[in-house]
Amino acid sequence: MTAPVLSVIIPTHNRRCLLQEMLMSLQRQTFPADQFEVVVVDDGSTDGTVEMARKMNTTYSLRVLPQEQSGPSRARNSGARIASGKLLLFLDDDLLPKNQILSAHAQVLERDPGNVVLGRLLPWGSGPRGGWNRWEERVYEKHYKAVQDNRRPPSGRRLYSGNFSIWREQFLNAGGFDETLSRGEDVELGFRLERSGCHFHFCVDAAAFHRGYRTYESWCRSAYLYGRSDVQLAVQRGYRQVLDEIFGWYDRKPQVIRLVIKTALAGGKPVQQFLLQSFRLSSAIFDQLGFEEFSHYSYSAIFNLHYWQGVADELGGRSDFQRYAHAHSGHRAGVTSQGGKRSLLRKQKREADG
Repeated sequence: MTAPVLSVIIPTHNRRCLLQEMLMSLQRQTFPADQFEVVVVDDGSTDGTVEMARKMNTTYSLRVLPQEQSGPSRARNSGARIASGKLLLFLDDDLLPKNQILSAHAQVLERDPGNVVLGRLLPWGSGPRGGWNRWEERVYEKHYKAVQDNRRPPSGRRLYSGNFSIWREQFLNAGGFDETLSRGEDVELGFRLERSGCHFHFCVDAAAFHRGYRTYESWCRSAYLYGRSDVQLAVQRGYRQVLDEIFGWYDRKPQVIRLVIKTALAGGKPVQQFLLQSFRLSSAIFDQLGFEEFSHYSYSAIFNLHYWQGVADELGGRSDFQRYAHAHSGHRAGVTSQGGKRSLLRKQKREADG
């Protein structure tokens, strides 16, 4: 039996029903079933995921690799190591792939061994979901539209682990995902691949519906962790451009949003909790009344408060946050002194050295 061309790597944890639907949908792919395999890496599930997957009778080759719960990065790395295909496609377990997704990924990859293909996540749009989930869907749609229009050119910064493909040799040579990172491990891999000379391509047809709706608490927690991970990438891992990018975002925000963030950081936990509860109440009221545009603004405020709190905490606190924000704003305005720049660089170096 000849080895498959493409290996689909799916890390999973306690999503038996979603995974089962996904595995069944992969039988409808336009890519020939004898040319791809699926490697499910079960990350310590307790809901019968392994038993379900092993009992499935699929038209394609399906392998199941159980591991002790160690996180999605290790699961993806483990799947890549045992994969048989020369091409790897990483998909999250809460996706429902469109029928041409494998063909679309493979077609772009085959053009050049240095290619990395960034796929697209589509809103599922059905089933019970909160206003924060709808907010996230709108953010994703705006992001992919900007990438498609080349306003956000495909790059390592745009690599999302839930739907991307790469040559197996390139992935292994790069060292795979950094298993010590709890967030941002996909972007960090993207930066390393970029440094190694890989070419990033966004493929509209490499699409899948995203169905994994998070709880409100999980969504808030993720925003906070993304803030911390962006600073970690910049300071601890040496990707200094991330600080310029995120403080560029901050600098371009409306003044009222910056004021809300500054107030929350200056007032500490009591003020932050008051603001979060106020925005949460307003978003719930707007959701109930069907005023989705106003609800969107409230959820944006909540996400921003959590994200920038994460940034500030990782930088060392409110005063350090303000110092970075002021230095970046001054740099953009062309008024930052050379001494101020040197001071900032020295501070970054001290933090990077531990």
